[in-house]
Amino acid sequence: MAENNHSLISIAGEAITKSRFVKRDATDNERVDLADTKGEFCLGVATDAASGAGKQVSVVLGGFVDVEAGGALTAYDDVTTDANGKAIKTDANSQKILGYYAPLPVDGLMGPSTDAVDGQLVRCYIFPNKHTDSTGF
Repeated sequence: MAENNHSLISIAGEAITKSRFVKRDATDNERVDLADTKGEFCLGVATDAASGAGKQVSVVLGGFVDVEAGGALTAYDDVTTDANGKAIKTDANSQKILGYYAPLPVDGLMGPSTDAVDGQLVRCYIFPNKHTDSTGF
């Protein structure tokens, strides 16, 4: 299936793990760092790894992308980042909603699917630039 994602090539400000949320580097807006604060605003998801600062990394800014789960997820849960850049369910503490868990259809039909667990790669639809928090604003 072809994906219609918005992405960019950036430079890592530190080591980046593939399939995790990234944010802009605090001191250099042209670089990205691994998301390290639960519920923070993120730029997107790294689609490859960077072994350290100065390395090139691809980042999906919006659309469908595989993200590593940081805990249990149920189909269509709103997701945010944990302190390690993994996707977790958004709670009611004004965390930024970065997208939602969008499991692949089964036999071409949307519907019930298996829940995700910590460490599993999950398909999410991300829209991190929406700046929505768990209160809807």
